Amino acid sequence: MSNIKEIFNRMLVTHGAEKRDFYFVDPIEENNQVRVGFSPDGFPSLLIITETDLIPLEPINLSGLNATFNLKCLVNTNEDSEEGTFHVITYIEEDIYLRDFFFEFFGDIFSKNTSLSSELLRIKIEHLAQLFSYKKKKSHKTIQGLWAELFIIDIAQDSTTWAGQWPEKTETTFDFLLSHIGVDVKSFAGANRKHFFKYEQLHNQSVEQTIVLSMCVTEDEGGISIFDLYNNIKTKINDDEILEKLRNKIFKLAGDNSPDTQTFNFSIARETLMIVEGCSIPNIQEGSFPSTVTNVTFRSDCSDVPMLPFSEENQTQLLQGLLVFPDH
Repeated sequence: MSNIKEIFNRMLVTHGAEKRDFYFVDPIEENNQVRVGFSPDGFPSLLIITETDLIPLEPINLSGLNATFNLKCLVNTNEDSEEGTFHVITYIEEDIYLRDFFFEFFGDIFSKNTSLSSELLRIKIEHLAQLFSYKKKKSHKTIQGLWAELFIIDIAQDSTTWAGQWPEKTETTFDFLLSHIGVDVKSFAGANRKHFFKYEQLHNQSVEQTIVLSMCVTEDEGGISIFDLYNNIKTKINDDEILEKLRNKIFKLAGDNSPDTQTFNFSIARETLMIVEGCSIPNIQEGSFPSTVTNVTFRSDCSDVPMLPFSEENQTQLLQGLLVFPDH
């Protein structure tokens, strides 16, 4: 089965995005109602065949997207031309990462819905436009941290459970909460396994055990992006609510960073990923600073603390709340 991103990219290479007097499209295999291609102005577009003589619907003009319902227009394929009535969704950003996400987002919808009502399309368009609206520049540190958390979900034996325990809120004490274990994902980019911690992460009475998943995350032009990780993850998870939560959080955290060349080395992250117990990490002891002082942050070198591999066996123990380090 050819996906719509592949069809569009093939058309882009073969025919280009020049201006035309018609919509230039190709059909897709996922749904015979749908065409993918270019608007007359050269923007990526999706055309959904609809019935004639329907009640007029107001067009949608939202962040990164335009949609026109029941549009009568001329459509040209590689083989012939035709006039028809279509719901037309057009992507009007220049960001190729978001463009790919646009196609993948609707590709999932087209593959799961043989009948595409205007109301369903309106709901999905508004949802995608909301994701695109999270356009605020984020720091490199935020992107690196987000990549590391998605990496854990991707390589986990049970991606669905890990994704389900990834908090929807973007500011929480722990990145995952598993059976009374607070799990924090930490990444380092240098030669030493040094991480920043907040005092309450290693001194938290709401969990029985604090675990740190530590890895080296290195920028690499030949590496993979946040959206690449998401595409890997969605092939492993069949729960639409969890996938929607992932999309929402990714866009909130990534902001407008997607055009940047921010790809990271997958192999290095996998090879260096280790499990560290929070109580073994050098840290600030209780009473060493006034109780009126809050948000205490410090940096610790974790190179010499006991570690365990992120193996299938240890993942199972983590999910069951049974992880015990050898010296205990």
